[in-house]
Amino acid sequence: MSGTATRSATSGASMMPDATPQGSVAGGNAASGASAASDAATQGAATSMNAAPGPAARGATTGATASKETAGAEDAGLMRSIIQRIATGPELSKDITRDEARRGMRLVLDGKADPVRAAVFLIALRMKRETDDENLGILDAVRETTETVTAPVDEVVDLSDPYNGFNRNLPVSAFLPAVLAACEVPAISHGVESMGPKFGATHHRVLAACGVPVASTPQDVRARLADPEAGWAYCDQSVFNPKLHA
Repeated sequence: MSGTATRSATSGASMMPDATPQGSVAGGNAASGASAASDAATQGAATSMNAAPGPAARGATTGATASKETAGAEDAGLMRSIIQRIATGPELSKDITRDEARRGMRLVLDGKADPVRAAVFLIALRMKRETDDENLGILDAVRETTETVTAPVDEVVDLSDPYNGFNRNLPVSAFLPAVLAACEVPAISHGVESMGPKFGATHHRVLAACGVPVASTPQDVRARLADPEAGWAYCDQSVFNPKLHA
C-alpha cells in the first residue's frame, strides 16, 4: 500500500509541472490582450485628436471671420462717407459731427483706415477749416488712446513742446518746467524727438543732451511730480500715446 501511495504521489508530482506552464501561458495571453486593448485605445484617442473639427467648431470659426469682415466693411464705409462730405472743395464740403470725427480719427489711430484715406481725412479737415465739434471729436479720439495717470498734487502746469522744435532761436522752454518746480509749481512738458518739416531742436533732444530721462513712463512722471526734490518731468509722445506717435 505504501508503494502504491508513493507511486500515486510521484505520478501527481510528475503531472504538476504541466499545470504551471499552462497557467503562465494563460496569464501571458491575458497580458497580451490587455496590451492590445491599451494600444487600440491609444490609437483611437490619437485618431480622435487628429480628426477634423466638427460642425460646431467650423461654424464658430466661420462666424468670427464673417463678423470681422462685416466690421471691416462698416469701417471702410464710414471713412468713405466722411471723405465724400469733407473733401469736395472749399464751397461744397460739409461739416461732420463730433462723434463722426472721433470715430474717423479712431480708425486712423487704430490702423484700420487705408493710409491714403487717412491722409485725405486729415488734410481735407484742415483745408475745409475744422469746426469746434470736429476738433473736439479728434481730441476725444486722442484722449481715448492716451495713457493717463493722476499725480498726488493739487495742480500741474502742462507745457507742450513745439513738436517740430526750434531752429531760429535758443530753445529755453525746455528748462521752464525745472524753473517752475523750483518755485514749488509742479510742471511737465511733452513732445517728440524729431518732426518735420522743420526738424528743429526739441525738448526731447535738449533734455537728452543734459542727461535728463526722456523715456519716462506716465508712472515715472507721476512719481517725479510727487517727489518734492524733483517736481517736474518730461514725457515723450512715443510713450504716452504710441498710436498717435506712429
